[in-house]
Amino acid sequence: MELKEKLVALATSNLPSPAHFLVDVVIKGHDHNRKVIVLLDGDRGVSIEDCVALSRRLGAELEEQDLIKGRYTLEVSSAGLDHPLLLPRQYQARVGRTLRIRLADDSELEGELLAADDKEVKIAKIIVNKKQKTTKEELTLPYEKIKRAMVQVSFK
Repeated sequence: MELKEKLVALATSNLPSPAHFLVDVVIKGHDHNRKVIVLLDGDRGVSIEDCVALSRRLGAELEEQDLIKGRYTLEVSSAGLDHPLLLPRQYQARVGRTLRIRLADDSELEGELLAADDKEVKIAKIIVNKKQKTTKEELTLPYEKIKRAMVQVSFK
């Protein structure tokens, strides 16, 4: 089993609760000085305490199993607003939020996430015409047509 696969399995088995899920494990650096970044998400968000709990459990297992040779840094953080949505479960947890989506053809749209399941999302695309009237158009997008989706922050 490859190092990343082992790290994914360890992180998944040490999640703080069933409401949490692993988004990604990123390994940077070289054999004698690595940085392991574990991105965590949750159906109701992720707290600092959640990250600390996973970091402690995962760190202890890494040391016990001597999985990474040489020096390494372990960083556990939430897959926050600066990370794109990657998993259907992330979309499902953000229903009602505004997303900026880049499609596979490189076009972009922005709209409210109305629904998400394991195959597709439903978006209320906001359209502003020349007279500054806004309308909403509902779109259903399969995940394979989405290149990148970011949650937009609203200060209203």
